[in-house]
Amino acid sequence: MPNFALKTSRPPWRGSPLNIVEPMVTAREAETTKERLLRAGERLFAVHGIHRVRLREINALAGQRNASALHYHFGSRDGLVVAILSAHQTAMDEHLRPALHELESSPSIQAIVAANVEALARELETESGRDFLRILPQLIDLMSSPLRGGAQPEARSAQTARTLSLLEQCMSDVPVAVRRERLVAYALFLTSLFAERATLIEAGDRLLLNSAEFVAHVTDVVCGALEAPSTVDPDAAMLSESVPR
Repeated sequence: MPNFALKTSRPPWRGSPLNIVEPMVTAREAETTKERLLRAGERLFAVHGIHRVRLREINALAGQRNASALHYHFGSRDGLVVAILSAHQTAMDEHLRPALHELESSPSIQAIVAANVEALARELETESGRDFLRILPQLIDLMSSPLRGGAQPEARSAQTARTLSLLEQCMSDVPVAVRRERLVAYALFLTSLFAERATLIEAGDRLLLNSAEFVAHVTDVVCGALEAPSTVDPDAAMLSESVPR
């Protein structure tokens, strides 16, 4: 996984600390250990960056004296990152599934974007969700490279794939290369705006917009980027010859 270390000058520990206790050997306690490791990974990855954190630091924050605890439950650093993404994407999919289902017959960019923005906004309500949002920009290359190549990101969730498909359908009149760059812009705007919002909340900084206003603002910004008339020449050689369709 590429190194997308998140740089931050914010104090690392805001809000309540993890409630760490010694692990037991029962099945339930083993699951609790896994949850503690996942939560510790979320926090450290969000604050310091995915590839700036030592695995032993995650074990220590989770209260694990066994140096192999993380490897036992997740296999590797990448395995832990995937588990973090999966946990939050699963929760978001529960919100997105019915919303996107209603849009299948007559999708619009505004409705698609609004549904996704609202799902992401829910993550701002918890410390765990805010850490997840601060991790996302570190992984943007895993999304942007496939999108530019006309493929779906590897780590996509079912509803993420559905969203991208619907957005492409709505932009069918836009040149292929421009359409793909707009999907990259969609990912960049959402991840960066929500990561910054999460950082401000964690730091206790003043927020210019309340929650509802922020959701409306982000929806407006992203829709503006996706719906703007294209001034790129659709017959340009770069588009017609070098972009696989």
